[in-house]
Amino acid sequence: MQFAAGFWLFGLLGLPLLWLAMRFADRRVDRRAHSLLGDLVGAHREGWNPRVRSWRRFLFFSTIFWLLVALARPQWGASEVTVTQRGRDIVVALDISNSMLAEDEPPTRSNGRKRSSGSSWLSSSTAGSVSCFLPARPLCSAL
Repeated sequence: MQFAAGFWLFGLLGLPLLWLAMRFADRRVDRRAHSLLGDLVGAHREGWNPRVRSWRRFLFFSTIFWLLVALARPQWGASEVTVTQRGRDIVVALDISNSMLAEDEPPTRSNGRKRSSGSSWLSSSTAGSVSCFLPARPLCSAL
């Protein structure tokens, strides 16, 4: 297995240090609370449960661990392949505004569009992509 951004894995080295810092801070808070309240510490801590704190800490560190692994972008079974492709990229812009309804000399604008939008030129094109662009407003406006 390879990692595309392996430098994130160095963050895993900081997890034990973070765990030690949090444990030190917890002990310091417990000592301070015990020095202030004495044996009444348990009575004054409502909703405090050491088991819940342990589970929260475990979930916190597992989240950080998997986040760092995901940021390193593990990759396996992949290889780079250069693909050369020939073809045309075609963009069709159709004007569907009301100006297309104007009556002109035969063939009218709309009939010419229908006739030219046949699929004969589309089927003759080799590998490529075709996209259609329908502007909602006129592309150019008169000043």
